[in-house]
Amino acid sequence: MRRWRRRTGRVAVAVAVAGALIVAGTGVADALFNRSVAAGTTIGTKQVFPGSHTWSAWSIQDASGGGSPVNASEPLSAGSDGRTTTTGNWGTAFATNRWYEADFANVLPDGVAVTDATFHLTFRSTSGTTCVYVEVRRRSTAAVVATRGSSASPFGCAGTTTTTLTSQITEVTTTAVADDLRVRIYGRNTSGSSAVLDEVTITGTTAVGPYVLLPVLETDAATGSASVTRWPLPTADGTTYTSANNWSNTFTTARYVEFGFAGEVPTNATVTDAVFTHTYRDQGSVSTCYWLEAYAGTTLVGTHGSAVAPYCGSGSVFNTDVIDLTGVTTPAMANSLTLKLYMRVNSGIRRVQHDAATLTVTYYVN
Repeated sequence: MRRWRRRTGRVAVAVAVAGALIVAGTGVADALFNRSVAAGTTIGTKQVFPGSHTWSAWSIQDASGGGSPVNASEPLSAGSDGRTTTTGNWGTAFATNRWYEADFANVLPDGVAVTDATFHLTFRSTSGTTCVYVEVRRRSTAAVVATRGSSASPFGCAGTTTTTLTSQITEVTTTAVADDLRVRIYGRNTSGSSAVLDEVTITGTTAVGPYVLLPVLETDAATGSASVTRWPLPTADGTTYTSANNWSNTFTTARYVEFGFAGEVPTNATVTDAVFTHTYRDQGSVSTCYWLEAYAGTTLVGTHGSAVAPYCGSGSVFNTDVIDLTGVTTPAMANSLTLKLYMRVNSGIRRVQHDAATLTVTYYVN
């Protein structure tokens, strides 16, 4: 529609007439805007049309061993959480083949204006001083959207004390760009040592609410040779999270794995559906069973399965369960959701591999 408004002359007149006809005939509007809407339904203006949006679990609390849970969350998704990533050793001078790169998740609704985007980097040196400059790129094309600092004038530096750098990325103006972002961090270190990264995120605000973008893929080329690390839970692609300890062959509430989701549902949205998709297998190819509790913050909003009627999968192939979270009905619930999975493994004591753990929320914003 925006392209149509920019046209002039006869085309603009024709479009104006067509627009009037669309308002008069809702069947035409149905065909143009939503193929699934029945003829005769009135189409209203919405900031975000009904659609499904999916993101992975970002936090993992793993109590598979029955003791205190192990924090296995995405290392760069939050600062000061005890989870970090150490780069390879940097050179003592900047070089175009020495960088650390993060690709961010695609979680925002289409066609919405971005009114603020801010890059956050928290890091320190293992020794010496690390200085950095940054390129913000399009993931799909590698085109540079923005730069912060340069080899001659770095974005910032850190010694062995943790330092946080932030910068608004005013060049990001739409969700089409925000959903297609990659950040490349060039570095140098005075002693040729590594850096410890604590947080690499992008936050901001759209026309329908705030958001946070978290890394799904990281490429470490600090040494000049690249190695790739994928966050395992967004897709069932064979990259897995393996439980920290062996599971028992009986259920107990002391043994669980808890998945947390960084919700991206606008606070004024209407939620029509929420679904958890879980792909998993036992690493020894025997039967794995679980049931789960859904929490919005500390409030229990649903129980799915039970110790006597659990979800189960077996064999060497991955099993996928799609579970309708009927108790998740508001943006606040979706945005504070944690799922606690109580698991057991038959025929011995083994670990479980999780290939995907995602939340899909269907919503719209008037």
